[in-house]
Amino acid sequence: MSVQALSWALDEAPVADKAARLVLLYMADVCDRRGRGSWQSVTTLVKRTRYGRTAVKAAIAELRDLGVIVVSDDQSPAMKLPRGRRPIVYDLCLDVTWDSVAGGRNTTPMGVVGEGRNTTPCEGHISTGSDSDRVEKTALRGSECDPNTKDKPTTNPPVVPQGDQQQESKPAKSPRTELPDGWMPNKSHRVYAAEHGVDLERSTRRFRRNARDNRTRSRNWDSKFQSWLEDELPNNRPDTYAQEPKPKPHTHTWKCRHVLALLHRDEDNAEYDDLSCHLASLLNQGKTSGEALKELGLPNEDEEWEIA
Repeated sequence: MSVQALSWALDEAPVADKAARLVLLYMADVCDRRGRGSWQSVTTLVKRTRYGRTAVKAAIAELRDLGVIVVSDDQSPAMKLPRGRRPIVYDLCLDVTWDSVAGGRNTTPMGVVGEGRNTTPCEGHISTGSDSDRVEKTALRGSECDPNTKDKPTTNPPVVPQGDQQQESKPAKSPRTELPDGWMPNKSHRVYAAEHGVDLERSTRRFRRNARDNRTRSRNWDSKFQSWLEDELPNNRPDTYAQEPKPKPHTHTWKCRHVLALLHRDEDNAEYDDLSCHLASLLNQGKTSGEALKELGLPNEDEEWEIA
């Protein structure tokens, strides 16, 4: 920590913006007494200042434009970090003050006064990579060095961020709407219904009622109705919902009404014995009442009847 740099940042640095002043204070906190070797990543400055990444990067750009910080010629302090994660090393211009700005001595926005600092006003840096992992390089901006080329149009096309290109290439999605009043099944729906035996009119009524009651919204109602037909296919077959269920066959037991009637018994004197169980078994095998009684050696006083 440099007391001289912190005092200069607090009282003498010609910076009026609050965010820029706070960023400058934290940059002065890590440099030496001559203002050299201040290097912190944008992520670190975001944590210390509690400003967002955009605000911190804008503050650094404003400090550079004001000429109070410059990219240092000595980037060795950050070389111990892996390539691609090295922040920029800045030098603070302690001789740039409110008095020097008012007196007109700081005429070059990026100028530096002092031994060992970069005094070329046309030097800047180009940053490549992500916000947290950046590779900083130093390059000359020739258009700023040559006054004759100041007003000449540049031949380099503007650089468009990759994210913007991806957003522009994505087609705009159609909005979700409720089912139109005049919507009707199309030709493909009618063909599908005819091939699969679907009651198209009934399915359309149910589809409209469901969309209205649930206030459903969709981007493609034709596709949604096709899915509806496929999901409702088992319930839309006429032979499925019109056919009545078949009754289950009766299973005779020793105390069912058929066995009791053949043995001249009632529920009060029903008895679980071999005779009643054997008779029930013969009836379950499909034999008629007469055949079952004959096999058991019992008289058949009544006419034979088919067991339901």
